[in-house]
Amino acid sequence: MNNLQDSIDTRGKKSDRHHTCCGGFSASLGIITKYCAIRINTSLARPHDFILQDQSKKLLPRERVKNCLINRVDKSKNRKIVYVSATDKTYWDNVQRCGSLWICPCCSKNITECRRKELTKASDLWLSETPENSILLLTLTNAHTINDDLKLLLKQQSKALHSFWTDRRGLKLWDEMAKFGHIRGLEPTFGKNGFHPHYHVLLFLRRNLTQDEIIEFKYKLFEHWFNCCKKAKLGLPSLEYGLDLRNGDKAKKYISKWGLEHELTKGHSKTGKEGSYTPFDLLNLSINDELIYGRKPSYLFKKYAEAFKNKRQLSWSNGLKDYFKINEKKDEQIVDEVVNNSIELIDVSNQVFYLLRNVKMRHLALEWAKNDYKNGCLDCGEYVTNIFELLQEKNYISPYAIMN
Repeated sequence: MNNLQDSIDTRGKKSDRHHTCCGGFSASLGIITKYCAIRINTSLARPHDFILQDQSKKLLPRERVKNCLINRVDKSKNRKIVYVSATDKTYWDNVQRCGSLWICPCCSKNITECRRKELTKASDLWLSETPENSILLLTLTNAHTINDDLKLLLKQQSKALHSFWTDRRGLKLWDEMAKFGHIRGLEPTFGKNGFHPHYHVLLFLRRNLTQDEIIEFKYKLFEHWFNCCKKAKLGLPSLEYGLDLRNGDKAKKYISKWGLEHELTKGHSKTGKEGSYTPFDLLNLSINDELIYGRKPSYLFKKYAEAFKNKRQLSWSNGLKDYFKINEKKDEQIVDEVVNNSIELIDVSNQVFYLLRNVKMRHLALEWAKNDYKNGCLDCGEYVTNIFELLQEKNYISPYAIMN
C-alpha cells in the first residue's frame, strides 16, 4: 500500500481534506487515549520496548541508540513496515539499527535470540556426539558493596577470570574434569549491595560426572576461584554464594530461558529477583526516577551503560565455535539481518512515521499491519482506519515533519 489517500477515499471520507501519507496531518484524541494510556512504573510490569528505547535515547543522547529505528538508511525512500514469515513478525525497515545489546531493548531481543540459537546448536551437537559428553553449569561471583566502582569491578573480575582459566591450578582441574571448552555469559544486576556482575559458564566435558564428583569439584573450584579473586584484589567470595556447579539439567534450563520473549528472562534484560534489578528494570524505573537503595535509576543506568560499553555478553573459548561450525557474527550484523527475506506491507511517509512516534504508537502500527496482512485487508483494515483517525484532529503537526 503506497498511498493512504486511496483507501481513505474508498471509505467515503472527504478527499478535499488532502490528508495523505505524504501530506499534513492531525491527531484524534480518541485513538491516542485508547492506545496510549499505558501504565508504567507503578510496578516492575514492563512497558513495551519502544518506550524503553525512547528512555534510553533520552538518558544516552551521545550513543548510537539515539538514531535506532528512527533515522532512515536511504533518505530518498520512505520507511516501510515489512513482514518476515520465518519469525511471524512485522518490523520497521529502511531504519538504522544500533546493535547496542546492553542499552537498546529492541536490538537486544534480536541479538539474544540469535545467541540463544547458537547456544542451542552447540549444546545439542555436543550431547548427541557421544554418550560420554556432558555439559555443566558453573556460576561465579564475588563479594561487593554499593560503593564499588562498576568499571573497576569488571576490570578486576576480568583479571580473576584470566587466572581462573589459565594458571597452573586451573589447568590441572580442567584436565581432571576433561573440559573440552566453555561458553561464558556475563549478567549484571543491581541490589542493596550495589552492582552485581556475575558469570554463568557452560562447561563442555568429555566425561559424565557423578553427583558426588560434581560436589567434589565444586569445592576444588571454589578454592581456586577464591585465590583468583584475592589475587585480583576483589571482594572475596563466600562458599555459599561465590561459586555454584550444577548438572546438565540446570545447564539445559539456562539455555532454554534465553528463548522466552518479552518475559525478558535473558541476562541483563530479565526481570530481577525480589530486591534486585536488571539494567532494563533500572531503565524502566528511571522514567519516574524514584530512589532505589539511595540511588536514582537514571544515574545507575548511565553508570552501567558506560561500564558495559563494548563488553561481550557471551565469550566462547578458543576454537569452540569453529568446532560446531558456527559462524562469527557481530551484534550489528545480527540486527541488520532481522528484515532479510521480508515482504513489504506498507510504505510509511515521514510525517506519518513521526506522528506514530510522537503518540508512542510505532509498535501498534506494526501490530495493525500484521493483522491486516493476515486478514487480507491491507488497504482497508486496522492500519488505514487508525491512521485516518489520527489524521482527523486539527492542528496536530509533528515537529519532526520536515526532519530527515
